[in-house]
Amino acid sequence: MAKNYVLTGCIPIGYGGLTTALLNRSAQISSVSKEPVKILTFRDREFPQAISQHLAERNGLRNGVTVTNIYDWLREYELTSGGVAFDENKHKYSSVELNAENSTLDIENGIILRQLISEKNLNGWAQVNHLRKDGTIAVIDNRRNGQRNIISCNKQGKPQRVFSYSWPFYHAWLDTLFGKEYIDIIVDNDHEARFLTDYQRPNISIIHYFHGTHCNDKNEVLPYAEFVFSRLDRFDLFVFPTFSQCYHAQQMFPHYSGFSYVPHALPSNNNSGNIERVAKSFVVASRLEPIKRLDHAILAIGEAN
Repeated sequence: MAKNYVLTGCIPIGYGGLTTALLNRSAQISSVSKEPVKILTFRDREFPQAISQHLAERNGLRNGVTVTNIYDWLREYELTSGGVAFDENKHKYSSVELNAENSTLDIENGIILRQLISEKNLNGWAQVNHLRKDGTIAVIDNRRNGQRNIISCNKQGKPQRVFSYSWPFYHAWLDTLFGKEYIDIIVDNDHEARFLTDYQRPNISIIHYFHGTHCNDKNEVLPYAEFVFSRLDRFDLFVFPTFSQCYHAQQMFPHYSGFSYVPHALPSNNNSGNIERVAKSFVVASRLEPIKRLDHAILAIGEAN
């Protein structure tokens, strides 16, 4: 049986509906498949203990579901593939003391997670060093010259592999994790879906769970969705939460046979008592934006009452 992985950017503190749906879906997949889902995140400035505590407080991880961030993983392990070998004559980076004036530290419960290095006349951070508990460097993220140059290090902190941008760096991590095992990936974040269009492996199936509206009233794909919709063949399945979205996409792209729909997962109801419903009384919790279609919700609940 294939192992199940879910890819997303991060699990934010105070997460909302989409992340809740992702966590519920992961818990249900784990329950049905008897194979715990592993959620992989890629944000480069995480505070792992705070996120773990937040998930525990909200009972976000159930049925064996786990969350692993790429940089947290690299503090414990090494990449086994990808990139080019580090060459000190070609690949440059700065070594700056932790207490230097241009050095900012991300610290969580006394542990230094990152050193962020600034330079004059440069917006943002010039370099980010992701550190291990023993102080050695796990990853060097050199952001000079308007592009990222990512260097992974061995457990002694010695530079080992170099990636010219983030996509092959992410691919190398996935290859290291997956090896030759059969893997089903579910991705529901636009950024991660983009770099997966360039990740094709014979033992990997990629499922894109697409949340948002994909087209306008003129049947034109919206700009933010153009990238993935122009590469539908890179996904084994392309799933929507509603039938109407799926049907509309099938009409727009009849050459692609991988469209499907699966409603958002809901947590199981453990309330064994009878729930008393009050007629014509309801609550809608949502931000006031057109995309939320509150008028549809009001009409639907009105008909139900």
